[in-house]
Amino acid sequence: MLSNLLNNAIEACEKIEDQKYIKIKLILESHNLILSIKNSYNGKLIKMGDQLETSKEIDTESHGYGLKNVIKVVKDNDGDYVIRTTDTEFYISICIPQSLV
Repeated sequence: MLSNLLNNAIEACEKIEDQKYIKIKLILESHNLILSIKNSYNGKLIKMGDQLETSKEIDTESHGYGLKNVIKVVKDNDGDYVIRTTDTEFYISICIPQSLV
């Protein structure tokens, strides 16, 4: 998950000239793994209804699976996520409960 989300953030920052940033938070808090990534981007996203498909402009049918896989892993582990976007910022936060072992 972390690798895919970081790659997405890096690619997004490469597409803009200034105000590039990536902020990462990864903690274990109250038996929950919390991962959030906030990054600048050019504001271009391809959506199908409410579902985010990709930010790629070329060969869009071959892209967008990484984020879908991240969401699948989150759901398969009884986690939750939120995605928020503005014209200049992409934000994803993931919370996955950790069992006491």
